[in-house]
Amino acid sequence: DQGEALTMSDRIAVMKSGEILQVDTTDTIYDNPATPFVASFVGENNIFRGRIAGVDEHFATIETKQGKLMAVNSPALTAGDEAMLFIRPEKMRLAASGSSHENHLQATFVRRDLEGPFINLFFDCADEEIVVHQTNSGSGNGQASHEEGLYFSAEDAVVMAAGELADE
Repeated sequence: DQGEALTMSDRIAVMKSGEILQVDTTDTIYDNPATPFVASFVGENNIFRGRIAGVDEHFATIETKQGKLMAVNSPALTAGDEAMLFIRPEKMRLAASGSSHENHLQATFVRRDLEGPFINLFFDCADEEIVVHQTNSGSGNGQASHEEGLYFSAEDAVVMAAGELADE
């Protein structure tokens, strides 16, 4: 059980076919996965595929079918490389109407699932499912309109070379 492993462990090793892909603290494995397999194996992610359009010292811009998105460049990629951007659902935000944010996406609301203390919002964005997790504050949060703006901070996402996912 991944949740139990993250809760009870000081360090975790993620393996695939007998090969250790990453050994680190639980926080590092969750927040800074080393490969697409590790990112998709530990926890949930929204994944955007595309090509690197540009890089600077710490960030990369990836051209996706949802538009240009920016994230932490780890490991260093160069323009033209096939890449994947990973952003956790709890780091996604709903944008106020008319607001402007980095990594802004326009999406269509699909459904809302209540899990007691948590609300999961599902959207369609260029034929890809985007999930937003929110804490249920009991104040009517977790309501979305048909068309919704979503965004995330570049510091909360990681872009890495395209690779195999855990569920493929």
